[in-house]
This record gives sequence, C-alpha cells and structure tokens, in this order.
Amino acid sequence: MSSKLAKMSKSSNLPNGQGIIQQTQLYQGPLPPPEQLEGFEKVHHGAAERIIRMAENEQNFRHEAEIERIKIAGQEADTERRRCDYNFRLKSRQLWLSTLFVVISLVLATIFVFTGHEYAGTCLFIGSFVPAIISAFFKQKGIKGPKGRSDKNEDEDE
Repeated sequence: MSSKLAKMSKSSNLPNGQGIIQQTQLYQGPLPPPEQLEGFEKVHHGAAERIIRMAENEQNFRHEAEIERIKIAGQEADTERRRCDYNFRLKSRQLWLSTLFVVISLVLATIFVFTGHEYAGTCLFIGSFVPAIISAFFKQKGIKGPKGRSDKNEDEDE
C-alpha cells in the first residue's frame, strides 16, 4: 500500500508520505444539518432564518400543488362519471326506441297480413327486422362501420 501512496504522491507532485484527503458530507431533505445552519449563521447573520423560511415556503407550495392536483383528478373523475351516465341513458333510450319501432312494425305487419295485404305485411316485417338483426350482428362483432370506426369503441370516441 505504501508503494501505491508513493506512486500517487510522485504523480501529483506532493512530497513523500503526503496525500490529499477529501471529505464529503451529504444530507437529504429541505434543511441542512444544524451544524451547517450554525456555520451559515456565523458567515451571514439571518442566513439560517432565510434558509428555514425558504424550506417552509417550498413545503407550502408543494402542499398547495398536491391539493390542486387532487381537485383536478376529482373533477376529471366526476366528468368521466357524467359522461358514462349520459352514454348509458343514450344507449338505453336507443334500445327502448328501437324495441318500440320493431314491436309497432310487427303489429302493423300482422294487421296487414290478416286484412289481405300480405305483400305490404311481408315487406314491413322484413323491412323492420332485417336491419335490426344486421345492426345487432355488426355491433356485437365489432365490425367497422362508416369512417373506419368500430361500433364497439363508439363510447370512447364520444
């Protein structure tokens, strides 16, 4: 080990047996250790108070920013809930209206068939059920409709 020290001292132009000692102090947190605060106070009167005040201001800022972030997250969650409620009501209304349309069409088709208008009754029957069945099939399979959009992801786009 002494040979290494000798080599180091020769390379750094220091006399034999002398070396450089480096000391590093690390601290974590908003305030330095009390010994350093005391040293700052000795160098400049009021420096320790300013450092403590700075740490308090930073903490207050972080608390306010976190509170604001929580408020925004709550507002976003509330907006998402309202959007989901609206979509549910819209889909429910669509389901009821389409069911009502099919039932009325079935009743009218039956009336047409029993009153001797078989062609009109059959056309009404086919015209009301076939689109409903095809629409249900496309929505269930998630087949892409117009504009390349999948009906399955319709809620996400609204």
